[in-house]
Amino acid sequence: MDEITLTAPTSVCEVKDGIFSEYSLTPEQFGFNRCSKEDLLGGNAQENAAISRSILDGSLTGPKRDVVLFNSGCALYIAGRAETIAQGIALSADAIDSGRALAQLQKFIKLSNEE
Repeated sequence: MDEITLTAPTSVCEVKDGIFSEYSLTPEQFGFNRCSKEDLLGGNAQENAAISRSILDGSLTGPKRDVVLFNSGCALYIAGRAETIAQGIALSADAIDSGRALAQLQKFIKLSNEE
């Protein structure tokens, strides 16, 4: 897989402050439930857009939201915006739950449709 998954452990190679480390991440380490690949399936472009919007507006919970939180939490950690992956996940959940993530999507849509 090219992303963090909820279906199995994810192998990580990290270089931080010149130190190389290898470890695995599991969904359970961060309070998520393991799921099947079918639970994460999307669809065509319109269906995927609807799934994304539903995650950001808070109406879709479960594995699809959880995998977004897991990946975005890791991204915030990698970017140095969170001290830990767990903190990154919490920041991601707050961005969704507060409506800030959806507001950013709406802003992006508006700007991308301007001439």
